Amino acid sequence: MKKYYFIFYLTSIFLDSDLLLSHDLWFESVSQYWILKYGHIENHKNQEHQESLKEIPYKKEQILRLSCVHKSQKSIEEINNFSAPVKLSYCPVFWVEFTSFYWHQTVEGLKQSERISIQKQDVLDSWESIETLKQIQEWNDHLSNPLSESLEIIPLENPFRKKLGEKIQIKIVYKKNPAKNIPVSYYDDVRGNTDEEGIIRVRLRKAGLQVIKATLTDFGYNPKRIITASLVFQLHN
Repeated sequence: MKKYYFIFYLTSIFLDSDLLLSHDLWFESVSQYWILKYGHIENHKNQEHQESLKEIPYKKEQILRLSCVHKSQKSIEEINNFSAPVKLSYCPVFWVEFTSFYWHQTVEGLKQSERISIQKQDVLDSWESIETLKQIQEWNDHLSNPLSESLEIIPLENPFRKKLGEKIQIKIVYKKNPAKNIPVSYYDDVRGNTDEEGIIRVRLRKAGLQVIKATLTDFGYNPKRIITASLVFQLHN
């Protein structure tokens, strides 16, 4: 029987002056298109610290799945014709499954590889980093159901009816089953753990774009998978 260990981890990982930093995925409107960004949302918006802005390039091969969920959710459009960076027309709900490949903690430090090609005797720990993004632009009641088999954050109420300072109830599922006792973060600040049903209420503390995340480690893969789910939506009031 597979075991899933629910822990808070980094959204994705890279080495920068020996620090491990968390990355975000989100779509941003540019002219008439929506561009998939990878980097740091808060820094990206911080005009006073341009020197700290880091938008990280990615490859087409890192996109494992790219979908547009239409209003009825009975129609999920799988998008196969794209390049990097991803540039799409408007969609009510974007769904992305993404990999930052394999990471290895070695005696010399942290290393990344697109394949498992590092000498095992040098490796202290290895994992594959998987990320999912659900960005909601328009609400419909079907969004209270899972979109995939991967780790996913499901709003149990309309996020666009929420006001700054209010809480939103969400459910975390993995393989469409409730993920209990998972730490959930808001802008990388852990706010609490899910209950037995995978449910938690998160307070919306910032205006504008909302970023809620949850992470688990699945030891059923070799190497293990660290999977991070992100829920992104805009607070309109």
